[in-house]
Amino acid sequence: MQITERKVNDIQILELAGRFDTSTANTVLERIDLVTNTTPARVVVNMENVSFVDSTGLSTLVQGTKQSRMQEGDLYLCGLQQSVRIILN
Repeated sequence: MQITERKVNDIQILELAGRFDTSTANTVLERIDLVTNTTPARVVVNMENVSFVDSTGLSTLVQGTKQSRMQEGDLYLCGLQQSVRIILN
């Protein structure tokens, strides 16, 4: 899993690439923890280059959403491939 981070105004953007599964979820969660430590925590996770998400990856996104909301923000997903979108529906 490759993670690129950038900030646009007050929005943190995480760009993920690779498989989002049990072996990579902790790395992503650690990064989400870092970007949700400010109020408001506005986070966009670009998953354009994510080819696979398992239940652990999905759980990580739910945890990130909860953390963002606790900091008066939110977490948004963008660039979902069809194979990933099916898992999220």
